[in-house]
Amino acid sequence: MPPTSPLPHCSEYREFDPGPVEVTRLRGRSRVARVGTLHETRFLPPGHVTALDGVPVTSPARTVLDLCGTVHVKRAERALANVLAMRLTTPARLHVVLAEAGRRGRPGSGALRRLLAEQDDGKAPPESELELLFVCVLRSGGLPSPDRQVDLGSDTARIGRVDFVYRHARLVLEADSRRHHSSWLDTEADRKRDAALLAAGWFVLRLTWDQLVHRPEEAIAAVRGALRRAD
Repeated sequence: MPPTSPLPHCSEYREFDPGPVEVTRLRGRSRVARVGTLHETRFLPPGHVTALDGVPVTSPARTVLDLCGTVHVKRAERALANVLAMRLTTPARLHVVLAEAGRRGRPGSGALRRLLAEQDDGKAPPESELELLFVCVLRSGGLPSPDRQVDLGSDTARIGRVDFVYRHARLVLEADSRRHHSSWLDTEADRKRDAALLAAGWFVLRLTWDQLVHRPEEAIAAVRGALRRAD
């Protein structure tokens, strides 16, 4: 990861005129020439950095979070609407950034959470983004990462593939989206598989997109309690 990560040109998001360069770097790294405004942070993981014309920059999702903490909320709202319209990021990716950084009390996290709530169209994200959010929420709560996409059962009695597994706790975690787990047939299939898992000695815990986004502490407490029961 580069020592310095300039913010993307905000003029690409519209409503932001070209101006002094703003640079974000990890606190404690070597000094850089002062060419504009310097921001220091203790949290800049590789997933929050991308490249623009070969220059390392903060990702669109991270940039929106940073803007929410530095500009008026109305300007941040326009920036959010623009990056979504330009398909530079997705609501799910923004929720992942919030899960990774927002619980650290980062400036702008509250404003971005409110703006995303207003943008919510009731659609669940693709399965990959839902799973990424799931892992980030668990990590933000200090929980170990489970195994992902695991086939359970035997060659003669296959139960099926589950989203996440803590093998030592015999705990299965399923990430349920509103899109893929709302019909009667989906519900019946889930119940049938859950029954097979329980019969095989597994404990099943289902967490929804709504919980992960709006009540992450509830999801963390549920997983922590389920792991504790196995100790």
